[in-house]
Order: sequence, then structure tokens, then C-alpha cells
Amino acid sequence: MTVTAAVRVPGRRRFAGLLSGDTPTLLALFAIAILVNAFANLEWWRRFLIGQSAVDANAALGLLVVCCALSWRAMLRRGFVWAEPAALTWLDYTGADRVRVIGKRLWAVWLGGLIAVGYAVALVAAASGLTHPVWLAAAGLLVGSSVLSLATVRRAPAAARVEVAGPILLALVGVFIAVAGLAPQWLMGAAAVLLVAGCVLWVRSGTPNRPAIAAGVRRDGLVDGWNEKLVRSVAVTFLDPTMLFPAAHAVGGHSLAKPTTLRFAVLGVRGRSRYFGAAALLAIAVSTAHAALPGLHSVVLVAIGGYAALMPFAGGIGELWGNAGRRRWVGTPEVELRLVHALVLAVVALGWGLAVALVDWILGTPVDGIAWLALPLVVASVLRTAVRPPPTFEDLGITDSPFGQLPTRLIKQFVRGPDLGIIGLVVLSLLPVTSPVTWLVLAGLIGWCLIR
Repeated sequence: MTVTAAVRVPGRRRFAGLLSGDTPTLLALFAIAILVNAFANLEWWRRFLIGQSAVDANAALGLLVVCCALSWRAMLRRGFVWAEPAALTWLDYTGADRVRVIGKRLWAVWLGGLIAVGYAVALVAAASGLTHPVWLAAAGLLVGSSVLSLATVRRAPAAARVEVAGPILLALVGVFIAVAGLAPQWLMGAAAVLLVAGCVLWVRSGTPNRPAIAAGVRRDGLVDGWNEKLVRSVAVTFLDPTMLFPAAHAVGGHSLAKPTTLRFAVLGVRGRSRYFGAAALLAIAVSTAHAALPGLHSVVLVAIGGYAALMPFAGGIGELWGNAGRRRWVGTPEVELRLVHALVLAVVALGWGLAVALVDWILGTPVDGIAWLALPLVVASVLRTAVRPPPTFEDLGITDSPFGQLPTRLIKQFVRGPDLGIIGLVVLSLLPVTSPVTWLVLAGLIGWCLIR
């Protein structure tokens, strides 16, 4: 039996550079200090999150389960399954070595999500002043949900529609917990059921450091994962989120005998239908957060959730706008392309808003009517984000700041889309809906997003 020693690539940073003593280390220390200091201002957090309303412990626990469902859905992308092509070609890697590396990476990703959700829940629970039995129930639900998500991600991928059903069902369990008003002992029972389900799914998923998903992946799958990771890294480095637009899958059952702009826009949404499950999860999260955290303005919750839910469906016009040659090949005026895609996105936004309203009705906490005015603004902001021109790096406009030198023109390009949306949110939050100024400002912002 031959045992191969682990090979370290020269120049590769350990622990993502957090222990290098350089800028990443300083930023990590600042982040830890801010996160710890938050627990020293619990009264402020209570006013910000809860306001003058009474604390609803069951709604907070339901929001915890919904957050676990969102983390589960994010892990189903399996972004940890990758390997550098150079390492696959030149280093002395065996199949077992690659499997172990991916297995350790899976544990790191899962632990990071668990810590993030656990921190947010602990902060909300501390600010709300929840009792000790509720704390134990929250810990049990967090552990049970996390084990269930880990067990499913470790297995070989199933059909996309089957996999996305798991997080949605878990989110519906969170809605039931928020509505039913169960005692802590019943909540611990629900946590035990989730834990048992996770243990059952763990069977035949491989050993702890050799999950089945890593053992069954081929070289081309590892390289594809590396390419996706590289695109994400470049998009973050150069502040170009349009690189993250998902590609469309093949759509059957249609004819291109008479191609039209409307059909092109509809097919762009249908080709990304796999993101409807994530949009449904965000709708449940917005409603549950509104019930558990009444101090947060409903306009802000609807706007943030709607923007995140609609963004993947703008990938069609986003890919088209990234290449002027493609727009010329389509042969349709740019204003028509914008308006038709805005119409299709508005239909998707309407369906998403109805899902939010349905969950709000189940929870008994309807969102303010003014919050629905944010949906047209969200559609316009998503469209403005998708049709931003490609960034240029010839003149970045470097400016000194307390955080170092900042490329002002690149940042201006990066915030294109959310900028006008934030202005609209401020108007909706501060001005009455009956004021003509409110309607004029919203109409101006939406029109500017659609034609510019």
C-alpha cells in the first residue's frame, strides 16, 4: 500500500490569508470585534428589531427554521466540489486524496453556515429576552435542521425538483412552528424528528471525510466547479456582479418559427425556472421575518427579498447586454428590449408578491399596503442592474479614504441598480402614500430605470 503525502502548492495562502498578518487579518479582527460588540448593545437591537411590539417566541423559532432552509438551499449548489486543473494534472493526487480534500471543504462550508445562522439567532434571542427553555428549543432546531441539510448534501445529487423540495418543506415547518404556538417540549420533539431524518439520510452517504458526492465526481465535474469558483472570485475582485448571472438551461416544447422579443424574454425566465424554489423560500423568509421582527419596516423586507428573488431571472437580458454584438444581432431597439423584459419580470414579481401575501395571511401578520409599491421599484432596479454597461478599468478614479484607496468609478458602476432602489425605499418609508410627491418620485425613478 502506497501512502502519498499531502503536497502544498508554493505561494498558496493558508486559511484564506486570515492568519497572514496582512490586510485580511486586520479585516477579520475588525469583523470579530463588531460581531462581539453587538451583544453589548442589546437594548438598541431590541428597539431596532422588535420595536414596541411584544416578543413572539414561536415566530422567532419559525424564522430560525426558515433561515436553516435557506442555508440548506445554498449548500445544494455544492460549490465545494472543485479541484484546480493544474493540481489534477501535475500533483501526485490519488482519488482518495481528492475525496478527502472535498470532504474537509464540505465540513468547512457547513460549519460556516451553522455559525452564521447560530450567531444571528443568538443575537435575536438575546435582544428579545427569550427564556431558557426557548433557547434550548432553538438550539435543538438548529442542530436538527443542520444535520438534515448536511446529510442530503453529502449524497449524490438527485433531480433538481426533488432536491429543492426539501428546503421548501423545512421552511413550511418553520411557518407551522410560527403559527401553532407549540410548547418548548413539543419543539424539542420536532428537533428530534429532524435529527432522526438527518441520521437516516446519512446512511450510505460515505464516511465522514469521504462523502458520496466527492467519491462519485469525475474530473470534468471538478474542473467545472473550479471554473465556477474562478468566475465568482473574479466577479468579486472586479466588482462586476453581472458575471454571476446564471446560465439558462435548455427549454423544450417551444417553436422559434416566429421569434419575438416577448418570446425571447419568456424563454429567458423559463430557462432559469430552477430558481423558482429559491424565490419561494425568500417569500417565506420575508413573511416570517415580518412576523418575528416587527421593528423592521415591511417595505425594506419586501424590497430586499424581491430583489434577491428576481435577480436570477434577469440573466437573459443581462447576458444580452454584456455583448453589443448580440444586441445588434437581435435587431430590436434597446428600449423595446428593456420594456418587454420589464413586463415579464413584473409578472414574476406579481407571483412572488402573491406568495408573500399568502404566507402573511397564514401567519396573521399582513404586510402594510405601501410595501407592495416597492415591487414595481424592485423590478425597475433589477432591470437597471442587468443592463449596466460592462465596466472599464482604464480610468478608475482612485480616491483616498480611511479604508485605503477606493476606485470611485468602479464603485459607481457596482451600485448601479440598487442606487435608485434605495432612494425609492427612503421615499416610501418617510413620505405618506397619499402624497403626490411620493407618486411623482416613484414614477420618475421607475421611468429612469426603464429607459436609461
